[in-house]
Amino acid sequence: MSIQALRHEWRAWLKQPQDLVSLPGFETEWLELDNYLASHGFPKGEMTLIHGLPGTGRLTLWLQAASRLTQQGRWVAWLQNDFTLTAACLEKFNIRSDRMLCIQMPKDLKKVIWLLQECAASQIFDLIAFDIDDTFLPDRQLKKLQMQVRASQLGLVCLSSNAKQVSSSSWSSILQTTAQSVQLLRCAHRPTPKIFRRRISYDSFIGFHSYKPSTHALSSLKTEFQLNRSASEQPRPTQPATC
Repeated sequence: MSIQALRHEWRAWLKQPQDLVSLPGFETEWLELDNYLASHGFPKGEMTLIHGLPGTGRLTLWLQAASRLTQQGRWVAWLQNDFTLTAACLEKFNIRSDRMLCIQMPKDLKKVIWLLQECAASQIFDLIAFDIDDTFLPDRQLKKLQMQVRASQLGLVCLSSNAKQVSSSSWSSILQTTAQSVQLLRCAHRPTPKIFRRRISYDSFIGFHSYKPSTHALSSLKTEFQLNRSASEQPRPTQPATC
């Protein structure tokens, strides 16, 4: 049976491109990539893996998405390992430091998963990223984290140089970076693999801020977040229009 015959037979169930609804996501500001993804960026309520060696622009994609969110007054978090963000880096990407929390990751893998779950459960952050370098996260731990991410409806981005991490089914999207291109290995409702060529230069940055992970710090931030949200929800007096 030909494709045309199948389309005619199944026309009542097939949707036209204009009828498809985009999935919620966080734009990376790379238009070619965002326009291809059904979520137009990092998917909301899902986990994304960016696999590649350091210096290939893994963090750049997340920083561009974080910049857009912080300019909207929304919170993002960066769990750092050996690489520490700098003031110059935040300024370059136009990221508001008062809407970004940098947390030093613990060495223990179980504590890393616990910290990520606590950040997700706090309902403060829209987008979180962490760099595990060559460390391997077991699929059992990723499944637990995936449940919390979906419940909290945030975007979680993992940077990794471990090739084995790509095999996990917990990642909704997988991007592989090199100095010359980004290859989309997995994503929802789009054919893969897909290669995106780029011409971007990267800089090295010196340390910025480090915060020791603690429940007290997250609780204080959550209280501040709730107070600010309550204040913003108060009815504002109506002012007469002016010409």
